[in-house]
Amino acid sequence: MHKPLLALSTGSLRKLWMAAAWASGAAITLIDEPLAALDKPSMRYVQETLNEFTVEDQQERFATARRCVIVTHWDAMQDVEWDGVLTLT
Repeated sequence: MHKPLLALSTGSLRKLWMAAAWASGAAITLIDEPLAALDKPSMRYVQETLNEFTVEDQQERFATARRCVIVTHWDAMQDVEWDGVLTLT
């Protein structure tokens, strides 16, 4: 809170924008390379959040469906329970 936006590190900016996207309530969120520039604890937190995201969607059956599309070329994030995975060769 004490730093101006432009003074944040790449990892902090990435976390900020992901949090903003998830909190927005948007029907679909696209995140490119979510783990890039993050330290290990932040990587674990992002993966835990993605798992909660899918559980939340399943519990809110009558709410508007929300989806998060992740694009990554180096990590399949095996700790996340995906609804589907598309692998391009």
